[in-house]
Amino acid sequence: MPHPDTPFRICPAGPADHDALDAVFRASVAELCRRHYTTRQLDAWLQRVTPQRWDELLHGDLFFFLARDRFTGCPAGVMSVNARGYVHSLFVHPRYVRMGLGRHLLAVAEQWAIATGAASLWAEVSLTAEPLFRACGFHIERTQEAIVGSERLPQRLMRRDMAHHQATILPACAGTADIRLVWDGRMRHVDLLLLADEDETMLRRYLDRGEMFAVSIGDETVAACIVTNEGNGVREIQNLAVRTGWQRHGIGRWLLALAEERYRACTRLLRVGTGDSPLTIPFYEACGFRPVSRDSGYFLRHYDHPIFEAGRQLTDRIVLEKPLSLPSFGTDGQDG
Repeated sequence: MPHPDTPFRICPAGPADHDALDAVFRASVAELCRRHYTTRQLDAWLQRVTPQRWDELLHGDLFFFLARDRFTGCPAGVMSVNARGYVHSLFVHPRYVRMGLGRHLLAVAEQWAIATGAASLWAEVSLTAEPLFRACGFHIERTQEAIVGSERLPQRLMRRDMAHHQATILPACAGTADIRLVWDGRMRHVDLLLLADEDETMLRRYLDRGEMFAVSIGDETVAACIVTNEGNGVREIQNLAVRTGWQRHGIGRWLLALAEERYRACTRLLRVGTGDSPLTIPFYEACGFRPVSRDSGYFLRHYDHPIFEAGRQLTDRIVLEKPLSLPSFGTDGQDG
């Protein structure tokens, strides 16, 4: 849900948002960056970002966020960040400069970095964006150039230390874990997902909906989470699976914390439906979820075989919800 103090709605973005992301990028570079770069430099920059390049970025390790005008729905800003705190992109459409959106997007990146446990936020910043990053507490580590074709574009490597922030309680593997979204080939992970929902027919009903987070250690995917958009500001955790050897290491709790930060700015409730199990109900309650309803006989009606957990046959489906508090962002209007 949109923050009441800003005219923008910031939501997760993915491959389906390609056109909106590209429109913001091209308008921002063409109009805002011409104060600091030559026409040849800008042309090289714009030509480098092809549909194939967007596809690589959107299917890599970056988490994209798209800001829209909450009244018109027009795309207003783009930000992407990975689990290591690297802010790959931050662009504001010229129509929305000096409305606090740049700070707002960096605040979202900051909350994401806290959730992932990144030691710092860092970015390769254009000369145009340098004042915004300075105003948000980043310092210059070095001056460098981005080589784009035959052109050299000056930029700054800038960083902001996150060590003073209260971090999410992280699993021991957080420092070596790779976290990314899986858009294609989700069936490759079906053996993992079946640990949380052992009926493949039921699993296929939501497998290709929403977003799928995956946590990998080395070459092994050790945990996954699928979250769908149910409308009216509700996101539902459809599947949260952790491989047996990695359970009780805090990875499931970590994935829930990441989901909260991914959707916080546009979601009022996180919801999960699970069996009445002595293992899963206390887990979700410890993560701040509260039971709101019970569907008696759900597992008897929807599954063609008995489902057992912790020695108990599951019959009822329990729905739990967790309200998401809205983030507070400065909107002094002095930045991009």
